[in-house]
Amino acid sequence: MAVCVCVIGKDNGPIYMRSRSRADELSQTVEHNLSQMAFRGVTANTELQYNFIVSSALDIIEERALVGSSASGYKGNPSLHPSASGGAVGSIDGQQLATRELYLGALTAREEYKVYGYMTNTKIKFVIVIEETSIPLRENDIRTMFRKLHSAFCDLMSNPFYLPGSSINSKRFDAVVTSIMSGQ
Repeated sequence: MAVCVCVIGKDNGPIYMRSRSRADELSQTVEHNLSQMAFRGVTANTELQYNFIVSSALDIIEERALVGSSASGYKGNPSLHPSASGGAVGSIDGQQLATRELYLGALTAREEYKVYGYMTNTKIKFVIVIEETSIPLRENDIRTMFRKLHSAFCDLMSNPFYLPGSSINSKRFDAVVTSIMSGQ
């Protein structure tokens, strides 16, 4: 289940971040077992922890974007070339163009969570933090979450009253994020 969803703008500033609140964590933990609460380390700093996780994931996203953008004159490990990682390489008027995969895959993993990334062609980044459970999510499920989030973001961008780059305060976008976080 997703515990944090973040949208990051072109300038690497967060324009939307939603995480499970401490009250949600406590109620779910109490349902399972009170002793698990101490094991999982539920603290008041959960929001700050997610901010740190997302910030550290940005470095990995930027690194992967640099590898993908150097497709035209790439000299190095052929397995890192965009055409080897699912990106198509074509040419228009003799110039080589590379299209990259929007889904960046797992960025980091720890015992208690995994972080996944997605970057649009306009350099908007989506980060989803998934809680590690006994039932692992398939890559296809994660891709579906990002497609829903990207679609909701595109709908938001088509709103003439939304100023691109400003913080997101939309009930529709919030509803999509809530459905992603609840696993629906």
